[in-house]
Amino acid sequence: MNKVPILLLIVLMLTCCKETVNKIIIDDKTGSPMLVGITERSAFELSDFSEWYNSEYNNYEPDEFILEQILELSDSIDIQIFMGTWCSDSRREVPRFLKLIDRINFGIGKLQIINVDREKKSPTHEERGKNIEFVPTFIFNRNEVELGRIIEFPIITLESDMLDVLLGVDT
Repeated sequence: MNKVPILLLIVLMLTCCKETVNKIIIDDKTGSPMLVGITERSAFELSDFSEWYNSEYNNYEPDEFILEQILELSDSIDIQIFMGTWCSDSRREVPRFLKLIDRINFGIGKLQIINVDREKKSPTHEERGKNIEFVPTFIFNRNEVELGRIIEFPIITLESDMLDVLLGVDT
């Protein structure tokens, strides 16, 4: 029996079933490219997104004292970020947040970035049941139980608000 057709069929099935990441569509409102769906950080290196991303990432200086406290509490958490590349708050806060988690060496497999369109929808509906009304929304989970959120912008700073969520402080 020839194994090549079987291998080709398996490869084809895996390719068809693999979810699309870093999907770019055109924003009907502005005519500009925007990301939708599950997004890898590499998408922010693309020319359509790199200018605002790099500017915010490079210029943000998180509080190192607070980062040390977050590091002690962040071991067992997962984070979902719902954002829109069309949204000024997302363009400001997400690069800053990613710098913050880079500083504490937060596990890449414990972070999921989902871009939504202007109706707060993603192609594969990760937002379903999450009550996403404003972006960005940072959702912090421990053992699949939501600990809290930072919605749209921080009350104090991203790192201070993240610490409050991890400590269970209501803000």
